Amino acid sequence: MNRLVSTFLIYSKMHSNELKLIQSETDIIVWLRKLLESYSSSPFEITFHSNELNSLKAYIDQNILKHAVTNLITNAMKFAAHTISLTISQDKSHILLHVDDDGPGLPDDGADDIFSEYTIAEDAGIGDKHIGLGLAIVKKVVNLHGGKVMATQSPILKGARFTIVLPVCS
Repeated sequence: MNRLVSTFLIYSKMHSNELKLIQSETDIIVWLRKLLESYSSSPFEITFHSNELNSLKAYIDQNILKHAVTNLITNAMKFAAHTISLTISQDKSHILLHVDDDGPGLPDDGADDIFSEYTIAEDAGIGDKHIGLGLAIVKKVVNLHGGKVMATQSPILKGARFTIVLPVCS
């Protein structure tokens, strides 16, 4: 219930242009590891790979971006059979965060449509409550951080892959 209220609050602030980011330089690897601690009792095998990076700085609003990353993990949990993988890497000017699952993957048509408001996947989990705003909020949060989000088939787990691309600290 708390998550649902939080989702509506963020959505409302975004649409009224009242959502203001409070960004700070953050070691995103440390931040992600701490965020993943809350999933330690999950029935899923959730792994984190930092590709030998020990530290990676980004300007983020930790609370707002946490909502987006948590949404991607929660979505992965709705579709995954057993495994979810988070991988962070860096190119010259971007941080890439991949959230992969071993579920059925993305629909053949309209992968971009899943980021539209009120879009709900047909097999979004039995008994779960869905309002179809989660991925739309993820997209807006990532855009506010100067980044982008994409959805593709996972090359490693064969389910879905959601990738958040953020600028690195210069």
